[in-house]
Amino acid sequence: MSRSPGFGKRSRATGPGSAQAQRRFVLRQERGAAPLGLLVCVGICASFFVATAFFEDMGSRPGGLDPRVAAWAANVVFGVVGVAGLARARV
Repeated sequence: MSRSPGFGKRSRATGPGSAQAQRRFVLRQERGAAPLGLLVCVGICASFFVATAFFEDMGSRPGGLDPRVAAWAANVVFGVVGVAGLARARV
């Protein structure tokens, strides 16, 4: 019977499911932080749906954006903002 190479050894987990990565999503430990986090989440989701509707409308207008670009524009914009936010987050 062979053991896996990391069995019994302490190792630093640095993957996306590790505690280090998950700490980036915690706003604060103070009282009232959970409702604030929920409010921020709802606001981000609502603004994503508004942006998606805006770009879809721009793609359906004659002379507007190319429909293929308009379909992905909101995803690209929010993806760039999200990656930039994660890069700036303190761990």
